[in-house]
Amino acid sequence: MSHAYQWLTDRQRNNISQIIFTFSNRNIYLFLLCPSAEGTHHIRIAYESFGEATSVISEKKYLAVDKNCVDVFCDDLAMIIKNQESVLNILQASLSSRTMGNFDEPISDTNANRISASIENALKSRSSLLRTNTLTVQYSN
Repeated sequence: MSHAYQWLTDRQRNNISQIIFTFSNRNIYLFLLCPSAEGTHHIRIAYESFGEATSVISEKKYLAVDKNCVDVFCDDLAMIIKNQESVLNILQASLSSRTMGNFDEPISDTNANRISASIENALKSRSSLLRTNTLTVQYSN
């Protein structure tokens, strides 16, 4: 099931050129870059954990989900990866204890493994390889 993915227009879904996300144990930020004839659309989606519930926020849209933050994010990321048709310029993951300038709890091994497994499963479910020019995974404390 997708959450924020449903907010993307067909044009945005078909023209994602960059997928960048940064996460800690309580917050995940997903940035999508979608070029078009009218210009580049920058989409920022925030997944914020409140115990076992998650708020998903993007531009003027808000969704409360009774599900763990990591699971909600993984649902959306899996949909993006499964449906990506064009070559990605960048796929970047940043695991950090410093998220968006704020100090937060470092990502746990369990959550990092869950996100990695979700990406792996989404890639395996594709009928063709996901093509990307740059793949970056970084960890910092």
